[in-house]
Amino acid sequence: METQRNDQGSGPRRQRSLNSLFTPLDIVGDLQATSGDVNVQLHAQGGLITVEINRLPTLRSHRGQRRRRIRFLQLLHAGLQRTAQRMEIKLNGRTAARLGHDVRPGVFSRLVARLFGFGPLELRLTAIVPALLSLRGDSDTGS
Repeated sequence: METQRNDQGSGPRRQRSLNSLFTPLDIVGDLQATSGDVNVQLHAQGGLITVEINRLPTLRSHRGQRRRRIRFLQLLHAGLQRTAQRMEIKLNGRTAARLGHDVRPGVFSRLVARLFGFGPLELRLTAIVPALLSLRGDSDTGS
């Protein structure tokens, strides 16, 4: 931590360095979960947490659930930032989103992140759109 004198010279003023804001964690592990036909694999190593989902689950919104999901993402993002971790979400093997520490969002991603009230979020429509279209196809066939 650096110490500086304030403008009046009346005593030291402490200034936090940027590195002191983060508490890096060393997370290592693998986890797999299945619910119905949705398979989720989680892999963590070296500051990167990768979540691979074989298909998007159908999310039926009930009153208040949207707000809870947004709040969950806000808390998740804050935790990733504080621990210097980055999360990468893959749909059908393609990176759909990155959030947390040290992501570089484009214009669309910044707009979405601002709308939902959490920090840097990098979205890749080339993975998201096909996954959403597959949901529509599933609902047409009744599955």
